[in-house]
Amino acid sequence: MVHNCNGTIDPSLVRFSQDTVSPRFGSGETIEQTAAGLRSGYIKPEDLPTVRLQYKNGNLFSLDNRRLVAFQKAGIQMPFRMATPEEIAGEAWKFTTKNDGASILIQHFDPVEWP
Repeated sequence: MVHNCNGTIDPSLVRFSQDTVSPRFGSGETIEQTAAGLRSGYIKPEDLPTVRLQYKNGNLFSLDNRRLVAFQKAGIQMPFRMATPEEIAGEAWKFTTKNDGASILIQHFDPVEWP
C-alpha cells in the first residue's frame, strides 16, 4: 500500500497488532465510553486522532488498537491513514498478536475478548 493513502474504512476489515489493550485511553475515557459517544454522534470520528494502519503479510493492522476497538463497537466507518515507515519502526514493539490480529484481550478485572 502507498504510505500517503488515507480515507475511511470499515473497522471490521482491520486486524489488531497487539494481543492485549488497556480499557482506558490516556485521557481517562474508556473504550466503551468512546464507542457510545461515536454511536450517538456526541463524538465525531474526526474528533479523535486518525487511526494509523500498517500493511503486513497481506493484511491491514492497526497501530492504534483502542481506537480500532471503539470504532468496531460503534459500528461506524473509521478514518485512517497509512503509518509512515518511521512510525512502524518506532512501534514495532506493539506487534504482539498471537492470533494474526483476529481478536484482542481488553484488560479488565475479568478479561473480555473482542470480538
